[in-house]
Amino acid sequence: MKRNILLGFLLIGLVVMEWGCMGSACGEQRYHADDIQLVTQTFRGETIINRPIKYDSLVFVFDVNSTEVSIQNNKMSFSVYACDPFFFLENEITKVEVSTSTEYSSTQSETELFAQNLYGYIDFDSLWVQDSTYASSLLLDETFGFRGPFQRQRLSLAYPPIQTDTFQFTFQFFDTEGNIFETTTDPIIVTP
Repeated sequence: MKRNILLGFLLIGLVVMEWGCMGSACGEQRYHADDIQLVTQTFRGETIINRPIKYDSLVFVFDVNSTEVSIQNNKMSFSVYACDPFFFLENEITKVEVSTSTEYSSTQSETELFAQNLYGYIDFDSLWVQDSTYASSLLLDETFGFRGPFQRQRLSLAYPPIQTDTFQFTFQFFDTEGNIFETTTDPIIVTP
């Protein structure tokens, strides 16, 4: 009998916990994007200091700097929550434009020079030959951005430059409030 009562309380507790994990019970945490931070490195994470680097070994890592706007707290104190709140940017960054200090390519726009890089090194020389459809699907379009805080985005160059030269890349990010966040790399010597 005691075992059945204990089992009953356990089942009721599990049901209450499940209700606590539904939808807005976990709450929302709004953040406001304040700035974009850029780090330029090799695909191995090494800092680039005044030395030539092959175009497909270069990685641009972006972090959105944001501040917390509010926290929605649930007033039900008897619930136990097994889920995380929903984090989002109230001013989503929804568009990017790129410019270069020196002409990089005679055929591609500056934005189309880049590919989203999720996994580290991508051998674009081989990838364009083996699976150009997949390579094209990685290319950056102007809708690249940040929907929430704590998102790190990585970009790589998908095409070689016309010739070895020193380049500076300027990234302008636009948010839904009309703000522009601009960041520029240090001069980088990029080789084909």
